[in-house]
Amino acid sequence: MSDARRNEFGQPIGPALPDWQPPARPSRQPLRGRFCSVEPLDVARHARELFDANSQDREHRIWTYRFSGPFATFDEYERWLDSGNFDADGRQRRSLAELRQSLRSAGGHTDGD
Repeated sequence: MSDARRNEFGQPIGPALPDWQPPARPSRQPLRGRFCSVEPLDVARHARELFDANSQDREHRIWTYRFSGPFATFDEYERWLDSGNFDADGRQRRSLAELRQSLRSAGGHTDGD
């Protein structure tokens, strides 16, 4: 598989998808699972825990497939979440936070960029 496209970390990133279309938006209802919940993002409530969880990745590998980040400070991260959180129609863009059940804390991901 030597023909695979790779990023600066040597990770395969797959073929370009020029005709890709995003899927439908998920429901605004929280999804509760055995190990985690996925719920609408509340910047005031989730930002600190998400930042702390994302900051555990010292090599910034979790940002490989993201259009933003990594963020050096909490203030920078919170501004990013807050500034791009709503579209022109007032709909929330970064709509989900993964919450670990066992820790009752944010797990480190939001959707959208």
